[in-house]
Amino acid sequence: MSEVGGIIGFGGYEVDLRACELRRNNRPVKLQNQVFRLLITFLQHRGEVLTRDQLKTQIWPSNEFIDFDNGLNTAVRKLRVVLGKPPGGRKNSSYIETVPRVGYRFIPVENGSSITERLNSVAILPFTSDAGNDDLDYLCEGLTEALIDAVSEIRGLQRVIARNSVYRFKGRDPQEAGRELGVQAVVSGTVQPAGDHVLVRAELLSTTEGLHIWGARYETPLRDMPLLPSTIASALRVRLGLRPGVGIRHGVARRATTNPEAYRLYLRGRYFWAKRPTAGCVDKAIDMFSAAVALDPAFALAHVGLADCYNTLGAWEAGVLEPAVALEKGKAAAHRALHLEPNLAEAHTSLGYCHLSYDWDWVGAEAEFKRAILLNPNYSHAHHWYSHLLVAMGRMDESLQHSLRIIELDPLDMLINSHLAWHYHMTGNYQAEVEECRKLLEMEPQFHKAHYFMGLALEQLGCAREAATWLQKSYELSGSTVMLAALGHAHAAAGDRDKGVGVLRTLQELSQKRYVSAYELGMIHVGLQEHEQALDCLERAYIERSGWMPYLATDPTLAPLRGEARFQRLLRCVSNRSNGH
Repeated sequence: MSEVGGIIGFGGYEVDLRACELRRNNRPVKLQNQVFRLLITFLQHRGEVLTRDQLKTQIWPSNEFIDFDNGLNTAVRKLRVVLGKPPGGRKNSSYIETVPRVGYRFIPVENGSSITERLNSVAILPFTSDAGNDDLDYLCEGLTEALIDAVSEIRGLQRVIARNSVYRFKGRDPQEAGRELGVQAVVSGTVQPAGDHVLVRAELLSTTEGLHIWGARYETPLRDMPLLPSTIASALRVRLGLRPGVGIRHGVARRATTNPEAYRLYLRGRYFWAKRPTAGCVDKAIDMFSAAVALDPAFALAHVGLADCYNTLGAWEAGVLEPAVALEKGKAAAHRALHLEPNLAEAHTSLGYCHLSYDWDWVGAEAEFKRAILLNPNYSHAHHWYSHLLVAMGRMDESLQHSLRIIELDPLDMLINSHLAWHYHMTGNYQAEVEECRKLLEMEPQFHKAHYFMGLALEQLGCAREAATWLQKSYELSGSTVMLAALGHAHAAAGDRDKGVGVLRTLQELSQKRYVSAYELGMIHVGLQEHEQALDCLERAYIERSGWMPYLATDPTLAPLRGEARFQRLLRCVSNRSNGH
């Protein structure tokens, strides 16, 4: 890809920006206006993911906009036909890559050859077993997750789909799964017992061509299973067509354990962790990770598992344990994991979360998240929580890029997708929040967070009574005090004072039995226009170290308080902490 004097060259084509002309072999290629504008937009943002909304604003001026979805689909199709496949590209390859549920990316050409000469996106599908053995089921899930981690750490791969999205395709046709996930290749495999050994078969398939690229058979004792993911990842690195010298970012095998029972317990912990927010699953995961650590105190990933569990229990989304209890444990576990293995992206992410939500040390949090992403650019949770930090810091455009990146990495995970609705809520783009919720509801009509964010958006759009209906449903589906508090606020905002007070009393009574964040009580007082009581609650939330506090400046629910001197004082206190003062 080159650009000289207003002319951009790629793969035998030239685009003359001044003459608004596409040429191939020095001959003009006819393009409609919108299709040419689409090409220019792609070239100006080559290698970047562009959302459909971004393309709309760039290509279709408001006075031309009629049917954007059909118009964009048609323009992309026409451009793909005109450009054909890149030089040296495989059958069905294209300059324009579809990123499911997000938009498109123009794949640039480097040094006269297309990036598509190698595979740069892959999904590790769930390994399966037909043995009917619970331990083998845990082993299959654990091997799948460990292999995703190992392959994610291969330099040169742009996208490795995260666990929760690939598990929707368990038992499905691999090529079909790959196409739906928008990747160029998939890895699938089986795990079977073989006496006191385990037999693992793995294969790599091309999504576009359906070709069997590579396959291997591994017979290993159970005690050596922790080493297998890095072995498979090393073989895949070559078969994915990555350039010579490209390797794995750091030794994945060092993160494992040589104790087979500790590894089995760790896999069971991850199995239960993946079932959250189902009641009791996080507690079961803690039991499994704790038992694994007891057997092998040097097992770094088991400590990360504990950190993730405790961070969840003390998070503002769940809020079932006081932050001073839960996040202190989470931070200690993350520090222990990093002492054992300084290059664990997962551990840096867990520690960054503690700095963001509990310490309010945003400088420290950013350092941890950046380190995690450097170590593993495909680790979706690092991008997720970095996006949260960027909102707290007021860097909204950067936050959006990381929000889109996590959907690119985990396109079908409901919690990951709901993060984009949260981002739009915190940045005041309520119409976009509504649209995201509609997409979530199409994926899963009973998803509690889709109802929650829809209710929040509608209230900000002036539809408080309709919002209360959505929030009531979110509470019924989740039982969450966060969603109950939002319901109380919506009732009060709609003028149903008695209902708002009723919810407030329910939460106050519940707080006598378990932890309820004072921030949530304050939200209802805001709706009731009881500003002094609301500020009392926020000051208690500050003392509690509530995970809500980093978003004081951006949470739209608190807008009526922003002119109050006490509120500004609180804001300065959080800001001083975040800047290390």
